[in-house]
Amino acid sequence: MPYGGGEATGHNPPPYGEPPLVMLATLLLQVLAQAPVPSDWQNQFLFPESFTAAAGAPLRLALGRRNSGKIEPWEAMAWPKQELRYAFLQVDGQQVNRDRLSPATGSDSWVSLPLLRSGVAQIGMDFQPKDVALSAARWRSFWKLSLNGLEGWAWPHRKPIRLRWQRSHKCLVRATDADGRVGPAAAAQAKSGQWLQIRALADPTVLPKGADLPLRLYMGEVPGGQTRVVVHQPDGSRLLLRPRPGGLAHFRIGQAGLYAIEAHQLAPSSEPGLDGWWFTATLTFEVQG
Repeated sequence: MPYGGGEATGHNPPPYGEPPLVMLATLLLQVLAQAPVPSDWQNQFLFPESFTAAAGAPLRLALGRRNSGKIEPWEAMAWPKQELRYAFLQVDGQQVNRDRLSPATGSDSWVSLPLLRSGVAQIGMDFQPKDVALSAARWRSFWKLSLNGLEGWAWPHRKPIRLRWQRSHKCLVRATDADGRVGPAAAAQAKSGQWLQIRALADPTVLPKGADLPLRLYMGEVPGGQTRVVVHQPDGSRLLLRPRPGGLAHFRIGQAGLYAIEAHQLAPSSEPGLDGWWFTATLTFEVQG
């Protein structure tokens, strides 16, 4: 969200204006201050190359940002291979964990994971905690857009906010057999074993438009933590959810297409130099048309 404006200085400009370099630098700062702030930490999701793929074949996966309102619904990011704790694939009652993934040929963004068998596959990844320092302007933008004005975290200071970020990502993929059929779908609703996770309590890949999708959030159970959920819908619009006690939430499936859900929890920290813990869980899936 743009942020601009400033305080009046109370003095007149020099009669002949600023030197050209100073004017250029001033203009650049004004443009940056008013522009939306892209980042490598905001709105990250796990995307497969296709949400329907053949069982037994390698599936390409990437972390990406949602591109609301653009032709391409998302853009891949450089793969943070040093930060991966583990990845897993769960389908038809079987789960395989891996502590590393093979990079896709000729790409620094895509990795490869073989689909074991037909069925709705739940694929997830956990990453190492990471310390981040966000400027006050970036934090205000994120606080308004994704945290829905979370109480106590408005951060009125001008100094950066320092957080320890822990995140988990999941996606649901329909793996088809040789005849194009999808097998068992129990994995779509199963717990993943991740400390942070968004669990669908129904298979969203087969829900009709107009149906409600119930969710259960597991966000670490940190004392004093507060959680917000953002649902990015296929047309680029967003729904903001406040989970009920027990981490329960729901929303109505109004459109076919790509859904990307992010849940964030903030909790205070007593560690010197650290303002808080920031926990993120995401879930992506495609609703059939």
